[in-house]
Amino acid sequence: MRSIVTSCYPSVPVQDQLHLNSCAGHVCRELAACVGVDVSAMWAYYIGRMADGNSELEDTGVPLSTLLKAVNRHGVVSEAAWPFRADMVSRHPPPEVVPEKGQIEFFPIQAQRLKARLNADQPVACVVEMSDSFERFIVNSAHDHQVFRGAPPDDVSSFGHAMVLTGFIPYLAGKQGAYMARSSWGKGFGQCGTVYLPASFIHDPTRVEQFYVARRPSALRGLEALP
Repeated sequence: MRSIVTSCYPSVPVQDQLHLNSCAGHVCRELAACVGVDVSAMWAYYIGRMADGNSELEDTGVPLSTLLKAVNRHGVVSEAAWPFRADMVSRHPPPEVVPEKGQIEFFPIQAQRLKARLNADQPVACVVEMSDSFERFIVNSAHDHQVFRGAPPDDVSSFGHAMVLTGFIPYLAGKQGAYMARSSWGKGFGQCGTVYLPASFIHDPTRVEQFYVARRPSALRGLEALP
């Protein structure tokens, strides 16, 4: 079995959500970038929270599935039109910010299709469990291909963190291998923005959920999606 590494991320800067809970918005931006669509992380986080009933725009995060469905429905805004700024997180977009529909589609996939999607050069978004040990591991991680193997159940938080799976390394972390997972915590996260999670972790529905991929709409992409 060979390693799988999706091709677009060397040219896509690592996102940094700073102190905000906007990870789902950054994941949306990264998925879109890999199909050639520019999406403002601030817009995605805004429209996702609105769809989630958070009209006060509190910085409390938003389910990834809710955010991606909202972008499907309302369209996209470019990063240049509404740049990511921490001081704008609780504000509505300026009146000149108008979304454009029909540029991209996000849709869910089953976990058993992960390798097929990665083989087809399609990164996959997901939501992983959060824990104090996971955050400490990321802050202190200093070794290449260091693998996070999970936290004790009593250490796991009740919320998740949206990330993008960008590849698969066979036999890393055991015979089942490990997935490469990229976050929005800046280049100081893991190994230049990437951490490695065992396949047993990624395929455990109690630890990881909400798998999504992006594609251009049929009229734009000219190719059929994988089954």
